[in-house]
Amino acid sequence: MANEPCIHVVSAVMSVKLNLPPRVIDKKDSSPFEIDHTGVVTKSTASMFLSPDLSDVTFIVEEQEFPAHKFLLVAHSKYFRAMFLGGLKESNEDKVVLKETNSSAFHALLKYIYTGKLSMDGCESGRVMEILKVAHKYGFDELVKALAGYLKTILDSNNVCEILNFSRLYPLGDLTLGCISFTERNTQQVFASQGFLQLPANAVSLLLSPYRFHGCAMTVFRAIREWIIAHKDSKMNTEQMVKTCVPLSRISRQDLLEEVRQSGLLTADSILDAIRKQENDMKKNDSRDDVQRLELQVKLALIRQKWKAPIPFRF
Repeated sequence: MANEPCIHVVSAVMSVKLNLPPRVIDKKDSSPFEIDHTGVVTKSTASMFLSPDLSDVTFIVEEQEFPAHKFLLVAHSKYFRAMFLGGLKESNEDKVVLKETNSSAFHALLKYIYTGKLSMDGCESGRVMEILKVAHKYGFDELVKALAGYLKTILDSNNVCEILNFSRLYPLGDLTLGCISFTERNTQQVFASQGFLQLPANAVSLLLSPYRFHGCAMTVFRAIREWIIAHKDSKMNTEQMVKTCVPLSRISRQDLLEEVRQSGLLTADSILDAIRKQENDMKKNDSRDDVQRLELQVKLALIRQKWKAPIPFRF
């Protein structure tokens, strides 16, 4: 009973200690009664999707008509708020033509606006990117994030390069990093894909940072060689492209003097520079080993002097 809550009742003549059981306060008791019919409201709003009833604007996208309701569009998007409440000519028009917009993707966006849902079942990466483009254009940031997250879950060796290039245009940093990480784990398959050969030069430079593929420098060289062959008609400095993307000093001397030299992509001076860097790196490593060996000798000598006992060691 000592730990139970108690109340002291004090009067002029007596003091009584009353032991009472603890009272559990239900949060529902302390909050006002709330009616939650959000499901009903959502269902009612969804029923207005593409309905001409009370529609006050019709969008024309690639010659297809989409009846809509301005109040709902304004509530969800700054783009449409500016269009209909910002004094633009569209605010007084019954029909609005949307240019450079995919009609199928716009249909999906409208469905999302009216229902708050968008099924991705069986959705290929190309369609997802089309919807994301439209969502980005019309200011639906949360949908953009969700679609970018979904794209990360469906990456494969055939679509990762296309998605990487797409992610750079908007930009979608997390998606870009996801594509790079996937490539690092699946290097051979990605480099052998048609998507890799179709990447623009700046996307290749981003993907093939020389700091990412130290362990497979020759694989990177062969990949960039095939990419250059696929873009032979473009005007570019191929040698600079190779030096930007390939960690040449990580390629064996034999491969540098044979396969790399025979490719004709690098001058003799560039190949010699890579070999010199290899030699300098080896000297630095040897020097570092010598320093570490000397430090260990000094430490052991100090320990031996402190304890005045011989400590055998070899190097």
